[in-house]
Amino acid sequence: MQKDLTSLIRREGVNGCRKRSVGTALSIKLPRSIVKRLEREAHKAGISVEEYLIEFLLRDLDPRDRAEGYIDAAKELLEQAKEELARGDVRQAAEKV
Repeated sequence: MQKDLTSLIRREGVNGCRKRSVGTALSIKLPRSIVKRLEREAHKAGISVEEYLIEFLLRDLDPRDRAEGYIDAAKELLEQAKEELARGDVRQAAEKV
């Protein structure tokens, strides 16, 4: 599975999915046990599930592609934080940075 996900990222890039206003949206159905494991591993690492998945997907890329993925993710999180601040939701904005 790891190789399949890494191949997909290399082929389509981090932003290969349909765009929303900010960031990229992807909906997938996972078995409950996988979701629980993702949540548990993210919690152990002290990061969100989204951040954990980004780390997981980018870790096997070459350094340049990996850096570009982190930069893209950081830019998207900052844009999301700006939108949350504009709506007056300081708590949600703070979670993005």
